[in-house]
Amino acid sequence: MSTSTPSITIFSGNILHNFLKPTISIADSLVNAVQAYTKLHGCIDLASQPDLTIFNDQSHCSLDEDTEVRGKLFVPADVTGDSIKAILDQVHTSIFKVVATPNVKPGPLIEVLSLSIQGLEFSDDDEDADDDEAQCHISPARVFEIWQQFTSYSRKLNLCANFGIAELNTRHLTSLITMINQADHEIIKPIINHVNAIDCCVLPPSLISFAKEENILLLAHHDPNHILSDSQELKTINNAICGLNKSCKTDNFAWSWLIKLTSMVKERQVLVSHEYVGHLTRS
Repeated sequence: MSTSTPSITIFSGNILHNFLKPTISIADSLVNAVQAYTKLHGCIDLASQPDLTIFNDQSHCSLDEDTEVRGKLFVPADVTGDSIKAILDQVHTSIFKVVATPNVKPGPLIEVLSLSIQGLEFSDDDEDADDDEAQCHISPARVFEIWQQFTSYSRKLNLCANFGIAELNTRHLTSLITMINQADHEIIKPIINHVNAIDCCVLPPSLISFAKEENILLLAHHDPNHILSDSQELKTINNAICGLNKSCKTDNFAWSWLIKLTSMVKERQVLVSHEYVGHLTRS
């Protein structure tokens, strides 16, 4: 029998259909799921369950033919081309656990899946050399390596139809597209570049021009900058997990990945579900 719990997957449930405020943090939405699970099942011995899934009954991302699901996958800064494939396997398995209907639509599960790599932060100043150096600790070559494995393996799993990237400024987006164009085999290009509205008030003309030339949509978002590196948010989740564990004094789980899923009615573009699935491993 295992002496520890190597991983926990937490489903937040559909935030639109619970009593939480729309502005609640991601951590609190997951904590709510852990607490609901604890209330329903009582405290358990985590050591006896090496891979625990905490499933909120309110989780029901619709994947039928009338809806369109979009996702955003947040991964740690140490992700590699190889480790992204293991993450995608876990994500693919998790998506089926959150399905509300047995009539799953044919084809890819997600219409657009965007990738956010921890450590990449957008700047609206193309001439800011310091910012360029900050992004370069995740080098363009690494971004390209991760990207090509992310897109090719997602297609192999039939996970999504289209792909997006997050927080790339003009230089880094140009580098990625250049390396894709110069590759000796076909690599899928991003159709979206997510830009954090907190970091950017006015998009630089060079980014707008390049994105238009490459048919890349620039979309603003309001996701927190440091979702996977916020120690206080992680502590909040660990405290909730500790409250679930019969024999726990402290728990030290760290993020493996987090995915945000939104589901809309296609014809009316009405949002019907918004939820998170987080995967943590004991460090």
